Order: sequence, then C-alpha cells, then structure tokens
Amino acid sequence: MAIAQALGAAVLFRRLGNAGVWRVAVGCALAAQSALLAAPWEPYAPWAVGLAMFLYGGATLGFPAASGLVFDHVAPHEATTAMALLSVSGALAFAAAAPTFAALLDPAARGAAAAAPFALGWVLMAAAAGVFAIVLTPPSRRSSALELC
Repeated sequence: MAIAQALGAAVLFRRLGNAGVWRVAVGCALAAQSALLAAPWEPYAPWAVGLAMFLYGGATLGFPAASGLVFDHVAPHEATTAMALLSVSGALAFAAAAPTFAALLDPAARGAAAAAPFALGWVLMAAAAGVFAIVLTPPSRRSSALELC
C-alpha cells in the first residue's frame, strides 16, 4: 500500500490527474476482485489471494483521488458537505457489506459455490465504477438521457 501511495504521489497524480488516478484505482480493484474468483480452486488459492492483495494496494489510490475529485467538481462552499457525504457513504457501504458477505460466505463451499460472494462483489464494484464513469464524463460528452439534473 505504501508503494502504491508513493508511486501515486510521485508520478500518477501529476500525469493523470485525479480522474485518471481514480480510474487506475478502480481498475486495480476490479482486477483484484477478478483474481479472487480463482481463490476457491485449490492450486490457485495462494497466488490468487497474493495477487489480489497486491492489486488492492493500488486500489488504495482511490481514496486521495476521490477527495481530489470532490474538490475538482464541487463548489468551494459545498466541499465540506460533499466530503462528509463521501465519508458517510463509505462507512454505510462497509457496514452493509460486512454482514451481507458474511452471510453469503460458506466455509464449507467449494468451487463455483465458494466463488459466488466474490462474483457478487465484482458485479457491485463494476456497477459503482459505471456510475462514477457517467458522473465523471464531461456534460458536453454525455447523452441528454444521462443528465443528473
């Protein structure tokens, strides 16, 4: 995680900006979740989990990038409210995810049944990434059907 943060601060934020770094972080998170889909199959488990942990380190770049995006897209007098909403929504997501995935995770399951919670996590991450991609698209390039106001 420290390597990803140092690389992000030294190179990625300067070259890609907040939106670009956020896209890299989401890509790392989706790749990590994809690696976890292989974890239930015995010969791949150690490699899948190790690769996922490495990629989740890159995904941590999403936290400072999201904060920067708030300041890029929100009026200065509304920035504190937006930052508070970002923190609250993250806390609510973690609070809802923990019991949900604990109920879905069956330690006795093997194969595809054991991969089901990871597949659901991948679908939810991809859906959230889609929503953010729409929000980050400049209004001039958005379809009028996708306008949020």
